[in-house]
Formats: sequence, structure tokens, C-alpha cells
Amino acid sequence: MIGGREAALAVAELIERAVVRGPGLGIALRAATLLRSTLSVDVLRWLLRHAEPSIRADACRCTRPLPDLIAVLVDLLDDLDRSVAKSAACALGQMGRTEARATLKSLLQSEPSEDVIDAVTSIADEECVVLLGRVARATPGLAIAALDSLESIDHPRAGTIAAGIRRQHGPLPS
Repeated sequence: MIGGREAALAVAELIERAVVRGPGLGIALRAATLLRSTLSVDVLRWLLRHAEPSIRADACRCTRPLPDLIAVLVDLLDDLDRSVAKSAACALGQMGRTEARATLKSLLQSEPSEDVIDAVTSIADEECVVLLGRVARATPGLAIAALDSLESIDHPRAGTIAAGIRRQHGPLPS
């Protein structure tokens, strides 16, 4: 309900000073992700290694492209909790890191989502382009996101696949 820079700073301060603990930490971290709060590298490193998977997953969403954090995110691609691996892959994809490509391809096949589509856009290869085309054709709720992604990818097949889908289905609502 609340938002803005002041709220983001307040939530970050609560987390940084360890004012919130236990279940409250998860709630505060979720708020931090929604508010796009900036957390210190040390706190993020601690949260990315937290025992609770939901904390690790939300911490992935708060990361920035810094070498220390990227290394931890790459390690989290192999996390036993699937939601953590997915969050790490999406964060790395958003950063343009190709280390996440294999995980994102798998996610496009097994559980596509707008977050996965958005994350794969900047690191897409030909196989990703084909998978995005399949998602656009097979998953109506994700068709617009997949087409937008295809149209922003600088790959010869991306434009061809997007045009073919648009010809087949006609104009899709925005």
C-alpha cells in the first residue's frame, strides 16, 4: 500500500539493522523487492545464503550486478529449491549474464512466466528465440510478453517468428 523512496529506505534500514528477524524478515524482504530497496552487499550476501529458501529467492530479486553477488547467484543456479534457482536465473538474466541461459531455457519449457521471458530477452540465443515462439503460440496469457520479447531481440529468427505469429493470430491486445 505504501511506496516511494522513503518507504524503500525505511524497509532497507529495518533489514540492514536486523530490526526484523524470523518470519518478519521474510515479510520485510518481500516489501524490499516490491519497493526496489537497495541493500548492502554484505547483507545481500548473507540473505542469499540464508537457510530459508523463500529468503534466498527474494534476496535474488534485490541483487545488483556486482562481482561478489554475481558469484553467489551463479552458485544458486544449482540450489536444491527450485524457486531459488529460478530467482537466481532471472536475476542473472536481467543482468545480461549468460550463465543463466540453460536454466532459463529449461524454465521456458517447463514453467514459462513473464519474469522468465523478461530475463531471457537480453541473453537469448537461437534456441531461446524458438522457445519464446512456442510460448507465444501455446500460452495465450504469455503471448504478448513473448512477442514483445521476440521483437526486442537482435536475432534474425526473432523477427521472423514474431511476424509469423502475428500473421497467424492477428493483432493481439496490448
